[in-house]
Amino acid sequence: MTDFSVSVRDLAYTWRGQSKPTLNIDTLTIQHGERIILRGPSGSGKSTLLSLLAGVHDVQDGELHVLGKSLKTMSQSQRDRYRADHMGYIFQQFNLLPFLTVQQNVLLAVEFSRARRERLEKAGVNASQESERLLTSLGIHNQLWHKPASELSVGQQQRVAAARALIGAPEILIADEPTSALDADARDNFLALLKEECGRHNITLIFVTHDASLASHFDRIIELQSINKVALEVHS
Repeated sequence: MTDFSVSVRDLAYTWRGQSKPTLNIDTLTIQHGERIILRGPSGSGKSTLLSLLAGVHDVQDGELHVLGKSLKTMSQSQRDRYRADHMGYIFQQFNLLPFLTVQQNVLLAVEFSRARRERLEKAGVNASQESERLLTSLGIHNQLWHKPASELSVGQQQRVAAARALIGAPEILIADEPTSALDADARDNFLALLKEECGRHNITLIFVTHDASLASHFDRIIELQSINKVALEVHS
């Protein structure tokens, strides 16, 4: 299992009140440091799979290993801690705290994770310095660092959310359609910066998008409806 960031076998999930599963995947593996696109139309089980990978919901049936650890054997609190320590998450709506400054938003990820702090200490970098480096590399000028996040443009908020997800070098980064509100130039610039930061620490990137034109930025595309047996049955 340790050769993979993600390893799935016979994974199935049924939402409460439903008689049939939303997700039923025989096998799926993602290698360490791999950059993949996860694509799928509405109803293909994409959100369900992300919630399981991030440890938000219990693994009901089958096996799900993330970084060699079985999420099925963990309690909710253990999964929450594991996510905070080992996974960065860029939400589609960014989920920044509007009343905190830009830099405070970035530093939240380190405050909630001792493992991230320890990785920074091992690299000889303090959290404040790393937040400034990330913000700079992602194109957020220092004049904005102490402004409330609510005063930033959509594109700026997106890059702050990326800095928050990346600080402390989590082994996995999940990005849930973060470029959907950007024009083509801003999107390509953001992807280039994201690839550079992930490459720096060999971070596995799971990027959710409907945009097939982004394929050249990634190692491969996983079409969820081609591996989710529930979606296959619906479309057969």
